[in-house]
Amino acid sequence: IMGYDTELRKGQCRDALDKMRNLLCTKTHFVKRWNLDIRGQRANTRARALIDRINDKVQLAGIKYTKSRKALLTLIGEGDWVTKLQLLLPRHIVGPHDPLEEEPSSHTIRQEQDMQNGLGEGFRVTSWIWTTRGVLGDNSDALLNDAVRVEWAKARARSLRWSEEVLLLKEEMRRVRQYLDWRAQWWEARAELDHHDKGIVEGARAYAYRQSAIQRALLSRFTALWE
Repeated sequence: IMGYDTELRKGQCRDALDKMRNLLCTKTHFVKRWNLDIRGQRANTRARALIDRINDKVQLAGIKYTKSRKALLTLIGEGDWVTKLQLLLPRHIVGPHDPLEEEPSSHTIRQEQDMQNGLGEGFRVTSWIWTTRGVLGDNSDALLNDAVRVEWAKARARSLRWSEEVLLLKEEMRRVRQYLDWRAQWWEARAELDHHDKGIVEGARAYAYRQSAIQRALLSRFTALWE
């Protein structure tokens, strides 16, 4: 009997997750349509009421999942299944294209400011409800499958773009150091001035070597920082 009850609770958890994901996808598409097409106070009020109803259903699905998971823990304790049916927190309940809100202690002040300003794509984390095994199911829900595939494509594009940025940055660093070395040699080549006034010649030499030393100091500093 306990085996049947265990499978029942797992099924309830999966059903709750499926319902939650479908509702979140519906909300995402509706909000997009709302921002593009809906105008006027009456239409906006109705749209807000509809979104509130969707949010209520999402919360109910979350409560059902939490209760079923708690019952599963009581029945069989922790096991491999907890990696698929993880603990559900309020911050995990977000759409497929929405970044997961990490706990404040996990970011620096600069990272927090960047995220508030809409920057810092490198800190984007997708909620586990969209990455857990079985999200794509048997292709019976095209909307859900498309949402997950779109998010995967965006994540891959970000990864490729960051890899390209790293290569460009390394090349830029190499060119900066090469330029500083060339500039130091350029100043040294102008240390010897052909002039009848000895004071001017010595002044020009001192100035040229001073500028060369500045360039080499910058080169040494950048090399120490970048290597």
